Amino acid sequence: MVAPVGIATSNYNNSVVRSTREATISKSNGTTTINTRGGSDQVNVHYHADGSSTVTINGERNDLSRHDSQKVIVETQGGD
Repeated sequence: MVAPVGIATSNYNNSVVRSTREATISKSNGTTTINTRGGSDQVNVHYHADGSSTVTINGERNDLSRHDSQKVIVETQGGD
């Protein structure tokens, strides 16, 4: 997997972890978990007709495949 500039990707215990400016995204056992950073966050999830989704966190866009969009958990931290 090749990560875009500014995104770190690693494999850990059969899960893929991607860290961006706004969140950490992990995928394990069919579940995609998105953990936002501290502070107030605006999170939008848009599901597309093909089953894929786009998760936007504070303006930062993250595209998920159909497979990764089956079960999504968003965990926000402190904030308003």
